[in-house]
Amino acid sequence: MDFEHDELLQAIQATALRVARDQTAATGADRLEAGRAAAQRAGLLELLSGSPADAAEELSPQAFCVAVHALAQADTGLSLFVWAQNLAAGAADGTAPTRAREWRSGEPVALPLDLELDAGGGLYVSHGAPRGLVAGPSGWRVAPGGAGNATSVGVDGADIGGFCPSGDGEALTAPDVALGVAALASVAAGVALRATHVTAAYALERQQFGHPIADFQAIRFMLADARTAADASRLVAFAAASRGDLASAARALFGAAAAAAHAADVAVQVHGGAGYTRDYPAESLLRDASVLRHVAQRRFEACALSPEASLAAAVHV
Repeated sequence: MDFEHDELLQAIQATALRVARDQTAATGADRLEAGRAAAQRAGLLELLSGSPADAAEELSPQAFCVAVHALAQADTGLSLFVWAQNLAAGAADGTAPTRAREWRSGEPVALPLDLELDAGGGLYVSHGAPRGLVAGPSGWRVAPGGAGNATSVGVDGADIGGFCPSGDGEALTAPDVALGVAALASVAAGVALRATHVTAAYALERQQFGHPIADFQAIRFMLADARTAADASRLVAFAAASRGDLASAARALFGAAAAAAHAADVAVQVHGGAGYTRDYPAESLLRDASVLRHVAQRRFEACALSPEASLAAAVHV
């Protein structure tokens, strides 16, 4: 397949990076809301509704993955918010168009990170939202509810935790699970890339024996391995989005989450003791990666993919 972005994908990537910079520039309690509002204004909550208002052509599945990957390079929480809003709105288009419009306008909706694996009992993005998508034996529905316990593992500013539905709610078309998993792999690949950037910046700044530690071969090897895995996981995630099958997406998520965990671990090691403090982003990246790896493991097991089967199938990606 062609791994070069066309002009439309380049424009979407540039828009997402600009939105990420807007959030990064904001401070304090306004930071999360600034990013969400910027994403809505830029049309990033409409990526699965055909095309944004200012585009005349239908977007490919890769467009969604390109956007969340770019956002994850700045803030995992914002990336997961855009991921959840798009999947929920796309599912609501046919059966609950009013809800779809609300979610595209920025009203948060709770969505399980594991998608249909949770059956109402796992980790949700925007778990404090007034409504959430719940999968059950009779299919998907959107139900009113409230926040359950928040996870002690934070993912940037994302509102992640349990969601407690109340009542039956409205029936809903199932989200595109294969695309959702491939896009989550793109988020993980973005986290891995951000971890390498953070590590490289610190290694260039930190002096030891009169030289930046980036001059040391051991540090360079660690960074090279982490960056290689980050770039490879991005390409596999985009390829899985194009293929559209769940097994490929599950493999992509498993690999990307492993790359994110490795890159975050390298970041903590290179930062030394400072990597465990909140003065630097390394510890936050490690927490981000742990959540994504938990979801990836569950999805991998649900698809009954042994590591050997995954490796054999990977040559066909």
